[in-house]
Amino acid sequence: MNPYSTPQPHQTNSISTPNNQLREIVIARERLRVLYNLILLISGLASIIICTSIGFTTLAETIIPSIIFALFANTCFLAGPTAETYIRVIMNSQPSKSLRLTLFTLGTLLSLIPRIATPLYHLNC
Repeated sequence: MNPYSTPQPHQTNSISTPNNQLREIVIARERLRVLYNLILLISGLASIIICTSIGFTTLAETIIPSIIFALFANTCFLAGPTAETYIRVIMNSQPSKSLRLTLFTLGTLLSLIPRIATPLYHLNC
Protein backbone atom coordinates (compact mmCIF):
# COMPACT_ATOMS: atom_id res chain seq x y z
CA MET A 1 0.00 0.00 0.00
CA ASN A 2 1.38 3.36 -1.03
CA PRO A 3 0.98 5.98 1.74
CA TYR A 4 1.25 8.77 -0.85
CA SER A 5 -1.55 7.56 -3.13
CA THR A 6 -4.98 9.14 -3.24
CA PRO A 7 -7.36 7.47 -0.80
CA GLN A 8 -9.94 5.27 -2.45
CA PRO A 9 -13.61 5.76 -1.60
CA HIS A 10 -15.03 3.18 0.74
CA GLN A 11 -16.83 0.48 -1.20
CA THR A 12 -20.29 -0.23 0.10
CA ASN A 13 -21.69 -3.67 -0.30
CA SER A 14 -25.30 -4.57 -0.86
CA ILE A 15 -25.96 -5.14 2.84
CA SER A 16 -29.06 -3.27 3.87
CA THR A 17 -28.38 -0.60 6.46
CA PRO A 18 -31.05 0.81 8.78
CA ASN A 19 -31.04 4.07 6.81
CA ASN A 20 -31.62 2.22 3.53
CA GLN A 21 -34.42 0.18 5.09
CA LEU A 22 -36.11 3.28 6.46
CA ARG A 23 -35.71 5.05 3.14
CA GLU A 24 -37.28 2.09 1.33
CA ILE A 25 -40.25 2.08 3.73
CA VAL A 26 -40.84 5.82 3.39
CA ILE A 27 -40.63 5.82 -0.41
CA ALA A 28 -42.96 2.84 -0.75
CA ARG A 29 -45.48 4.29 1.71
CA GLU A 30 -45.47 7.70 0.01
CA ARG A 31 -46.33 5.98 -3.26
CA LEU A 32 -49.25 4.31 -1.50
CA ARG A 33 -50.39 7.69 -0.09
CA VAL A 34 -51.63 8.74 -3.55
CA LEU A 35 -53.84 5.63 -3.79
CA TYR A 36 -54.97 6.11 -0.17
CA ASN A 37 -56.00 9.73 -0.81
CA LEU A 38 -57.85 8.77 -4.00
CA ILE A 39 -59.80 6.05 -2.18
CA LEU A 40 -60.74 8.42 0.62
CA LEU A 41 -61.59 11.21 -1.83
CA ILE A 42 -63.97 9.00 -3.79
CA SER A 43 -65.63 7.63 -0.65
CA GLY A 44 -65.83 11.12 0.86
CA LEU A 45 -67.43 12.61 -2.23
CA ALA A 46 -69.90 9.72 -2.39
CA SER A 47 -70.77 10.25 1.27
CA ILE A 48 -71.29 13.99 0.76
CA ILE A 49 -73.39 13.43 -2.36
CA ILE A 50 -75.58 10.86 -0.61
CA CYS A 51 -76.09 12.99 2.50
CA THR A 52 -76.84 16.20 0.59
CA SER A 53 -79.05 14.62 -2.08
CA ILE A 54 -81.26 12.90 0.49
CA GLY A 55 -81.49 16.15 2.44
CA PHE A 56 -79.74 15.11 5.65
CA THR A 57 -77.33 18.01 5.43
CA THR A 58 -76.33 20.91 3.24
CA LEU A 59 -73.13 21.16 1.26
CA ALA A 60 -71.95 24.04 3.44
CA GLU A 61 -72.35 21.93 6.58
CA THR A 62 -70.07 19.22 5.17
CA ILE A 63 -67.04 21.37 4.35
CA ILE A 64 -65.49 21.76 7.81
CA PRO A 65 -66.07 18.11 8.87
CA SER A 66 -64.60 16.96 5.55
CA ILE A 67 -61.45 19.04 6.05
CA ILE A 68 -61.07 17.73 9.61
CA PHE A 69 -61.60 14.16 8.39
CA ALA A 70 -58.99 14.61 5.62
CA LEU A 71 -56.40 15.93 8.07
CA PHE A 72 -57.18 13.15 10.56
CA ALA A 73 -57.04 10.45 7.87
CA ASN A 74 -53.66 11.62 6.59
CA THR A 75 -52.34 11.77 10.14
CA CYS A 76 -53.56 8.21 10.66
CA PHE A 77 -51.79 7.21 7.45
CA LEU A 78 -48.53 7.73 9.33
CA ALA A 79 -49.42 4.76 11.53
CA GLY A 80 -48.70 2.47 8.56
CA PRO A 81 -44.99 3.21 8.15
CA THR A 82 -44.60 3.30 11.92
CA ALA A 83 -46.21 -0.13 12.31
CA GLU A 84 -44.21 -1.54 9.41
CA THR A 85 -40.95 -0.24 10.90
CA TYR A 86 -41.72 -1.69 14.34
CA ILE A 87 -42.75 -5.06 12.89
CA ARG A 88 -39.64 -5.27 10.75
CA VAL A 89 -37.36 -4.31 13.64
CA ILE A 90 -39.00 -6.57 16.21
CA MET A 91 -39.27 -9.55 13.85
CA ASN A 92 -35.89 -8.74 12.27
CA SER A 93 -37.51 -9.33 8.91
CA GLN A 94 -36.63 -8.31 5.39
CA PRO A 95 -38.79 -6.03 3.25
CA SER A 96 -42.13 -7.68 2.61
CA LYS A 97 -44.65 -6.49 0.06
CA SER A 98 -47.35 -8.64 1.66
CA LEU A 99 -46.79 -6.99 5.07
CA ARG A 100 -46.97 -3.53 3.52
CA LEU A 101 -50.10 -4.31 1.51
CA THR A 102 -51.80 -5.96 4.51
CA LEU A 103 -51.12 -2.93 6.72
CA PHE A 104 -52.21 -0.59 3.93
CA THR A 105 -55.46 -2.48 3.33
CA LEU A 106 -56.34 -2.70 7.03
CA GLY A 107 -55.50 0.97 7.59
CA THR A 108 -57.52 2.10 4.58
CA LEU A 109 -60.54 0.05 5.62
CA LEU A 110 -60.27 1.47 9.13
CA SER A 111 -60.12 5.00 7.70
CA LEU A 112 -63.22 4.38 5.59
CA ILE A 113 -65.41 3.52 8.59
CA PRO A 114 -66.34 7.15 9.42
CA ARG A 115 -67.19 7.89 5.78
CA ILE A 116 -69.30 4.78 5.36
CA ALA A 117 -70.95 5.16 8.77
CA THR A 118 -72.04 8.78 8.19
CA PRO A 119 -74.72 8.08 5.55
CA LEU A 120 -75.79 4.91 7.38
CA TYR A 121 -76.18 6.87 10.61
CA HIS A 122 -78.36 9.44 8.90
CA LEU A 123 -80.50 6.74 7.30
CA ASN A 124 -81.32 5.33 10.76
CA CYS A 125 -82.25 8.73 12.26
